[in-house]
Amino acid sequence: MQGGIYLISCTNGKVYVGSAKNLPSRWGEHVDMLMKQRHYNRNLQRAWNKYGDKAFSYSYAEELGPYDRHEYFLRENWWMQHLRDKGVTLFNIAKAEGGWGPETRTRSKEIGQKISEGVCRTLSQPHVKAKMRLAKLGVKRTPEEKAKISEKLSGIAKSPETRALMSLAQKKRALENPSVSNRMAEVGKMNKGKVPANAVTFVINGVSYHSGKAAERALGITSRQLAAKVKDGTAKRIKETKEL
Repeated sequence: MQGGIYLISCTNGKVYVGSAKNLPSRWGEHVDMLMKQRHYNRNLQRAWNKYGDKAFSYSYAEELGPYDRHEYFLRENWWMQHLRDKGVTLFNIAKAEGGWGPETRTRSKEIGQKISEGVCRTLSQPHVKAKMRLAKLGVKRTPEEKAKISEKLSGIAKSPETRALMSLAQKKRALENPSVSNRMAEVGKMNKGKVPANAVTFVINGVSYHSGKAAERALGITSRQLAAKVKDGTAKRIKETKEL
């Protein structure tokens, strides 16, 4: 069995440094992970996806004696620093530490934080928000998708904190655009006390409720539970036909 330090070189000039107990078989293990999109080094995986397998070559940098993890990692780190001193850019994220050691985890967390901050900055830009909004406007959901979304949302009860935030957001919109708020208030005053077109009354245990929300509040149930009562016959749903 032949162990030591190996190099995976890409035509873009970057190199990956690694150590292995069995140098001949290690290349096959890397190829298997890269082909399955499961490689632990995301830099190497991205380059493989971009340039393809023909852009990579595998070579031995140094043969070592019987496997000793500490010695192998010392030599691996030496080779990484040696190549960096020569101006070579590496795919490696951190020093070799026998797997995902403290330094590797810290470095990976720092990189993830930077990526997250960059994504947040990009998404917060007005022109990006506008593009995302336009993209969503053009999306038409199937009846099945709508039913799934409705089912997931129907049983969610809003906490007092959520209701307070929604109220603040509505007040903010009213301040930003008073004309819309005024029109909504006028419509509300006009319709106050009137039965809306195609209104629905629910009768549960002999008691009538003018709407589903009224029944949910009075009984302390969710819309999903109300729908279940209608389905099993313990609640009756009556559709009105009165016009505004």
